[in-house]
Amino acid sequence: MDNNQSVLLDLLQKTISIFDENNIWYSLACGSVLGAVREGGFIPWDSDIDIFVKITDISRIQSIFSDEMDGLVLVSYKKDTTSSHDKISMKGYDHTKIHIDLYPLIGMPNSEIHGRVFIKKCHYLNKLLACKYENVNTVRNKYKAKIFTLINYLEQFVSDDFLRRIISRLETKYPFETSNKLSYIANDGHYREAINRDILLETKETYFEGIRVKIPLNYTFYL
Repeated sequence: MDNNQSVLLDLLQKTISIFDENNIWYSLACGSVLGAVREGGFIPWDSDIDIFVKITDISRIQSIFSDEMDGLVLVSYKKDTTSSHDKISMKGYDHTKIHIDLYPLIGMPNSEIHGRVFIKKCHYLNKLLACKYENVNTVRNKYKAKIFTLINYLEQFVSDDFLRRIISRLETKYPFETSNKLSYIANDGHYREAINRDILLETKETYFEGIRVKIPLNYTFYL
């Protein structure tokens, strides 16, 4: 295990302890679930940790982390629009290299037709943010790199506040508590990422590099 992963584990332990102390629901997400189930920890190509939280808890999380807690720092997309979600990092470290991604689960249209459109809107908004703030050198496909460069140039005339307002509207457009399916802004644009709320919200405990964590109860279906 390298030094970054050791710091990440310390960050994870402190973060979930704060969540538990404040009765904040969470679950590992995306590649971190796969790692917990298959590897018992990090998968080889993972350099961060992914966590789902509820959109209804985001304001409280931001309030809790507004003051430095045990060396932890909240990087809010509302102040640092480099992504469509908040991150938790460690004081003294580069948050682009050491962080936990906090993906807020949001409500979805109950209609499949409207749900597919909504998923695409979220996906492309996330891609637009990536085009504005990421380095074009990270895009390997030459054709995509040209499109990336063009969008990057055009987006310099779009204010961060405008992008933040669009994200906020999408996050709260459909009520979280009554949506049959849930998703998140930084999805891959596929409707299969709109998952029944019970699949996501019912959790079980397992271990991630020796740390007790929560993952979806029906992780097989989720993965």
